[in-house]
Amino acid sequence: MRRWLILLGCILLLVQPVLAQEPLVALRIRVELVASEPDVDWDAAQGVIEQRVNGLGLLNYTVEQGDNRLIITTEAMMEFDEALSLSQRLIDVLGPITLLEFVDVQSSPINRMLEGSCVQTTGQLERGIVSDDCQLQPSGEPFLTVISGDDLETVEANLVDGRWQINFEIADDASEVFAAFTQSHIGSSLAIVLDGQVLSVPIINARIDGFGVIAGDFTEEETKTLAIQLQSGSLPVGLEVQSVLIHRSQ
Repeated sequence: MRRWLILLGCILLLVQPVLAQEPLVALRIRVELVASEPDVDWDAAQGVIEQRVNGLGLLNYTVEQGDNRLIITTEAMMEFDEALSLSQRLIDVLGPITLLEFVDVQSSPINRMLEGSCVQTTGQLERGIVSDDCQLQPSGEPFLTVISGDDLETVEANLVDGRWQINFEIADDASEVFAAFTQSHIGSSLAIVLDGQVLSVPIINARIDGFGVIAGDFTEEETKTLAIQLQSGSLPVGLEVQSVLIHRSQ
């Protein structure tokens, strides 16, 4: 199962001493994000980041623009281990939006399109993120992206029968496209692809109207992080975590 990895330019953990008799103290977490390219629409980026942080359910946080950066702060009564865990959750959810795709792979034999394999798609080409090492159609063309995560209206993480899954609703325009495609491809395979990696290859058994489920070998944290990222939409520019600081609130 794919794990999300983030390369951090410079992570600083600054922790004031926490006394043993004070397991809960007022701690503040401060995360700085910088742009990986010039000409940033910081207002749009701030809006997306606010949605992602809000998705974590934090009660006390701010997202502010600084000198060519965004600064996220949150504080609460917590143990140091809780602050470390929350810092990692912030880093994960603030990472670049993952590309989720529903891909037509009927041109590839089902025994070749295995879970975990890598494929090139038209959706990846549009974003310029294609790996030359990934599989193409026999014709040498990328596989067709029918719809992507950008076409989802609502996304929720749910625990069903002991397994975490993502339930989604497709936006109206894309829903019509997906319904027409699934109706005309009953019996064919459709790959669910995340960042080029095939999560699963279900067979289309009937027309799919509006709603669907993504199931896989997800942990609770992975499922919730992906749901938050998909629900908040794509960032207008790539952002990188420059620093993370944890310290006592004054």
